[in-house]
Amino acid sequence: MEPTNLNPEAIRKISLRLYGAEKFYADPATVILDTIAWVDAVLGNSEPQLSGKPIQNDLVRQLTDLVNRKGVTNVAAELEVSTAALRSWLHGVTPTEANRRKIEALLRAGETSPIDAAAEPLKAGELFGQPQLPEPESTESSPA
Repeated sequence: MEPTNLNPEAIRKISLRLYGAEKFYADPATVILDTIAWVDAVLGNSEPQLSGKPIQNDLVRQLTDLVNRKGVTNVAAELEVSTAALRSWLHGVTPTEANRRKIEALLRAGETSPIDAAAEPLKAGELFGQPQLPEPESTESSPA
């Protein structure tokens, strides 16, 4: 297998995109080593052996929950981004500031959804808000 030939600036940029500035500046050595291991694994040069996963901030956690409920394609369409971009955000790439604002707006709009704001939840046995019909009485005859 061929060794990875990346210059330090490229590694720094990839590290910042994968792990974010906060983790990068808190522990640069680990982040850089994890980034090199990640690049090697992506290129197929080695098995991934990362010491930690990319930080998943609160926004990404909420976005992940939304994607799990609605699906990648639907959320990508609502955000007006490609599914590849959405998947990259879910796997550690930091969205641009404009996309971050779109995500925050979508999450805020989802909190006040008319479905979630229903006055009273349906009771067991009710379908689409219709009351359940009573069970028909048994037509079995008793032995005489």
